[in-house]
This record gives sequence, C-alpha cells and structure tokens, in this order.
Amino acid sequence: GTNQNTDFLSSLKSSLGNNSLTLVHRLDKNTSGCLLVAKNYHTASHLGKIFGEREIKKKYYALLCGHPKKDIIEIESKIIKDSHLRKMVISADSGKDAYSKITLVKKFRDYSLAEIEIETGRTHQIRAHAASIGHPVAGDKKYITQEYNVMNKLIGLNRIFLHSFYLSFYLNEQYNFTIDLPNDLKEVLSTLENYV
Repeated sequence: GTNQNTDFLSSLKSSLGNNSLTLVHRLDKNTSGCLLVAKNYHTASHLGKIFGEREIKKKYYALLCGHPKKDIIEIESKIIKDSHLRKMVISADSGKDAYSKITLVKKFRDYSLAEIEIETGRTHQIRAHAASIGHPVAGDKKYITQEYNVMNKLIGLNRIFLHSFYLSFYLNEQYNFTIDLPNDLKEVLSTLENYV
C-alpha cells in the first residue's frame, strides 16, 4: 500500500518463488483479513471480472460506535471522493453505486459488533456507509468524532476495528474462506465484555 516500506505482495512473491502472483482486490490500510491473490495474471483477470459482476461474497466484522436503531440495516447509496476533505462521502446523485448490509451481532456499553456484507468494493465503502448512519467504525480516525478517539484508547484499540473474515466465490468449483479475528481485536472485545 501507500507509504509502506515492505509490501505484502513482494514478500509473498519472494517467499513462494512466484513472480506472477497478482492481487485481485485490496483492503484498506490497517484492515485485517482475507486477501485474494491469484497465481497468474490470467486467473487474476478472470477473478477481477467475477468481482466486477458482484459474484464474490465478502463479509467483515466491524466494531461500530454507538448502537444502531435496527438489528439489520441495508445501505444503498452512491459514494464519491471529496478531494477537499480527503475522504469518501455519500452522494445522492453522483458517484459509484455501493451496497452494504449491516447485521448487529452484539451490543456493548458504547459500541456494537456488526457483521457487514458488501456487494460492491468501493474505496472506504464500509467506513463511509457506517459513518453515514451515525455509527462510524471504531478506530477510524478519518470518519470518527474526537470523543470516540479518546474512548478507543481506553479500550486498547490502536487501529481500525475492521476485519474481512469471509470470502466466497466460484471458479470451476466453490471456494469459501474464513479467518478468525486477530488477537489484537479479540483483546478489545474481551476488554469491552468487562467495560461497564
């Protein structure tokens, strides 16, 4: 990614001895989870088309600030880059279509753990959509209020709480990948369990 000394793909190419490895999609900086890498350009191109046709299922865990009013929220709004604010914003009439489905998993005192399924993979999609309903992703310094920045430090959150835990697609056969929350995010949830 941008401004990184060592990049993931170069390290992977070196360790596997395969210079044809190609990233099929990206994750935002400091977002953990499943990342799809193709062994060659031909497969990457095919998988890229599947992504474009919204045939790859992606699910994330996100810790949201506050408590959404409903257990399931579907957001279908366009996203456009605001160069002045240097972030993505919701737009009624211009931008790229984006769909996110937010399902509440568990409520904590000041936060909510949610599962978020996206059909599109727009830049900062989950972050912008969550912020647009008044419940930004915890640890997200770009879309969050100062009040939550202080609270995030109290619960030991040192990065954005966004984790791509599930990836599913069909390529000659069905593939389903699931990855557990990393330890740093598990520790945050453990802290929240005792945070009364």
